[in-house]
Amino acid sequence: VMSKDYYNDLGIMKSATLEEIQQAYRRAVIRYHENLTTIEDRIAAKGGFEIATEAYDVLSNLHTRSIYDTFGYETLLRGLNLNGL
Repeated sequence: VMSKDYYNDLGIMKSATLEEIQQAYRRAVIRYHENLTTIEDRIAAKGGFEIATEAYDVLSNLHTRSIYDTFGYETLLRGLNLNGL
């Protein structure tokens, strides 16, 4: 199973506050917005947007963030449905 670094995905430190997580996610949404000029840009943006959204979903929820910080991505993958947070 591939390990993920949600903090790195959003460009924030592990000590980030909820407000900092929200700001980083907003920046990612703008960066990966679909209205880009080429098909290649759109494909890359979709992947980046999905990564940022998954990171935000985990880190913005105190419960899942605590599990992630304590046990890592693999535990989240095994124990939680990330799409249903």
